[in-house]
Amino acid sequence: MRIIDDEELCKKFIQQVFLTENFNLNHLVSVGVLFNVISFPKPKHPIFFSKTQDEIGGEELRDKTQDYLTLKNSKNIYISSVIVVPSNHSEFYFISGKNALLYLQQNWYPSLQSFSEKFHPSKHSSNFSKQKNWQFVCFDVKKTLRCLYEAFDFDQSFLFHRIEWHDSNVALWMLDTEATISDTEFLKIADLAKIVHNNQLDCTILNRIYYLKDKIIESFKKFFPPSWKLQYQDAILKSLILFSFINSLLSKLSEKNLYQSYRLIEVPARLCLFRSETNFIQIDFDYLNHLEDEVLDSLKSLEMMIYKTVGRQFNLSSPLQVSQVLYSQSELISSHFKVSNLKKNILKSGLKHSSQPYKSTIFPSTSKIALKKLQEIVGNSNRLPSMIIEWRKLNHSLFNAIRSLRQHLKVSEDGILAFIRCKFFEWTSTGRISMYEPNLINLNKDFEIIEIQKEPKKITDCDPIEPRMIQIRRLIIASQNCNLVTVDYCQLELRILTHFSQDENLLNILNRSKTDCFDVFKSIASDWKQIPIDKVNYEDRQQAKQICYGIIYGMGDESLAEKLGIEKEKAESYKKSFFDKYPKLFNFIDSTIEECKQKGYVETISGRRRILPAINSKNEIEFFRASRQAVNSKIQGSAADIIKIAMIAMLSNIDANRFEAKLLLQMHDELMFEVNRNHLNDFIKNLKRQMENVSSFLNVTLPVKIFTGNNWSQMTELDMILLDCWQRTNLAYVLLRFG
Repeated sequence: MRIIDDEELCKKFIQQVFLTENFNLNHLVSVGVLFNVISFPKPKHPIFFSKTQDEIGGEELRDKTQDYLTLKNSKNIYISSVIVVPSNHSEFYFISGKNALLYLQQNWYPSLQSFSEKFHPSKHSSNFSKQKNWQFVCFDVKKTLRCLYEAFDFDQSFLFHRIEWHDSNVALWMLDTEATISDTEFLKIADLAKIVHNNQLDCTILNRIYYLKDKIIESFKKFFPPSWKLQYQDAILKSLILFSFINSLLSKLSEKNLYQSYRLIEVPARLCLFRSETNFIQIDFDYLNHLEDEVLDSLKSLEMMIYKTVGRQFNLSSPLQVSQVLYSQSELISSHFKVSNLKKNILKSGLKHSSQPYKSTIFPSTSKIALKKLQEIVGNSNRLPSMIIEWRKLNHSLFNAIRSLRQHLKVSEDGILAFIRCKFFEWTSTGRISMYEPNLINLNKDFEIIEIQKEPKKITDCDPIEPRMIQIRRLIIASQNCNLVTVDYCQLELRILTHFSQDENLLNILNRSKTDCFDVFKSIASDWKQIPIDKVNYEDRQQAKQICYGIIYGMGDESLAEKLGIEKEKAESYKKSFFDKYPKLFNFIDSTIEECKQKGYVETISGRRRILPAINSKNEIEFFRASRQAVNSKIQGSAADIIKIAMIAMLSNIDANRFEAKLLLQMHDELMFEVNRNHLNDFIKNLKRQMENVSSFLNVTLPVKIFTGNNWSQMTELDMILLDCWQRTNLAYVLLRFG
């Protein structure tokens, strides 16, 4: 082990490890990189290879933070050391101490950049994808990138295009996405035997790890003071774990035909998400304050109206109490819900006094669909169901959107700008990316509520109600001189289902000319029911839409009936006639389940797998759940593959064309960018082309909808005709004329 603790040693380290004279384009310089990170105070979600002040000395360690580097966007996080291991494991480089870390901060990236320019001058920078100079191996690529970017001032584009990345977490996840995700940064030597066994890796690596472990411990006794042991020895042992079995993991990926998906999609997607997580999303702070007051006042007024109507207070967040109020106290019982006398008695007395065991279905449903149906039945004689629906919307908006944003809001140093940064979770079983802290998917689209009166009218009053618009998404705004741009795939999962099933009728509908504007579900309803398209009503369209998505999500007849507000027998009849019209859909479902039973896993369009052991279970419930998961994972997982491919392609395009644009969000089938208005024309043309070209390997087109505007609520859709006119027309004029 080499200890690098001054400038001269650090200079030699950079030269020997990264700027080798034997460098050539056919053999990348491969190293493992690990950062030992300390956080104050203890974080809710541990990050990096971190120990908190309570674990490693408290205030004594805090006094040493002047010798550490901070992350520029997280001032309470410190890098205390860096561990670098060349691929041949010939040396372990341990860089620590104020002088060495500062030298590394000032010279690491400039040295690599200058060296890279010798082989790839800037004038050739448009061909980024094949110009990798180094290979970095890590535990978590997003966290490693964050350290390099925030503490060592690496350029994002350089990290994206000049370095080939390998991530042991991604490799382990791809070998079994269904396994419990435990970050390998928290692994111990004792865990390795299980990992090797579960993933059928080369067991000889264990002997080498145990041998090197003893050497490292011996080095600590020789070179490090006792106080350093707990702080650094653990990190070095973890680096040993990483660099010892990464090659075995990659070999296993190749053996299972997963390596191309790992290298070309999953790892680059995490690089894109890192870039998104570092970009701030501006918030209209004044409007946030105004909106919170408005929603809170409306919520309180609506509660008072509900309590006055009912004659008492109750917990609106409790489905049981809402059910008691609606179906027992207010007696809004109808034949639609078929409520038995037993259930009526339970609703009156409460579950606590019932001898019946608790079941979630013991009381009539208070779902949105059930309440809407109930409101249709009772009409204007009682508006209570509608008021409860609107109370839930407002309550969700207040706590899951407005106050969640406020909780994670940051303010610029000059106090002028308010912004947030989102985090993404990419370890789901289907591969679909989710968002948290905050989750902007919780920001509802614009919706209307009843105009709240200080003295509400009687519930039987049939006067028209003046609507009030709540615009939650208006909180997200573009920076100065920029526009927000969102791009959304049209019916992506339905199109993937059609591609896999190869149903000719659906292919004909979905592959209509891109300039032919039509309603997909209306066209399917017309084709399915054999009625003219101008005779298709809203109910017909909804039936076609819900059956399509019911197939994708494995919806049973009862759930479909509830969605459509019809009897189970009728829903079953609709589904049967739909499969009769499109028989290859049923064949696809059947063949997917059968293939999964034979292989034990299902594959997405990129070859990524989801292992489903319960597919061969003798337990009927487990089998049917696994069958639904098999079909859903193939479709939803493939949709995740496609949006990742599009995201990677678009970020590469942004760098190649030097657009002043940045990725803000990835939300299921949608991407959001912030674009300088001077680049808006060319950017959107490229965006449309990149997103739709992803479908080149599919048998179905993937049209997109593109919107742009100053805030997320007030966006102008750019239709195909306008897009095709851009060669001759300035976009700014188009927006002014037609927006």
